[in-house]
Amino acid sequence: MPTKVAIIHDWLVTYAGAEKVLEQLLKIYPDADLFSLVDFIDEDQRDFILNKQATTSFIQKLPFARKKYRSYLLLCRWLLSNWMYQSTILSFLVPMQLRRE
Repeated sequence: MPTKVAIIHDWLVTYAGAEKVLEQLLKIYPDADLFSLVDFIDEDQRDFILNKQATTSFIQKLPFARKKYRSYLLLCRWLLSNWMYQSTILSFLVPMQLRRE
């Protein structure tokens, strides 16, 4: 039975340090399922995630999510911990960065 792999990223909004780690994980596990709380990466910038569509949370559809996704931080922690345990044998969680921009 093949190992099912999920890669869980906090939020896909830019290409920076954590996204470079994500890029390398996806090169190692190209068939992995990708989860993210929100995914606002433009279609022409998705090469680093192998043009995958991430499974996102309901936060993606909340008002002002594109600009204020960090405001939903308490929900984020709960959602990420739930995703970690949903029928996945091997999960990687790319750490959440909590700095102000």
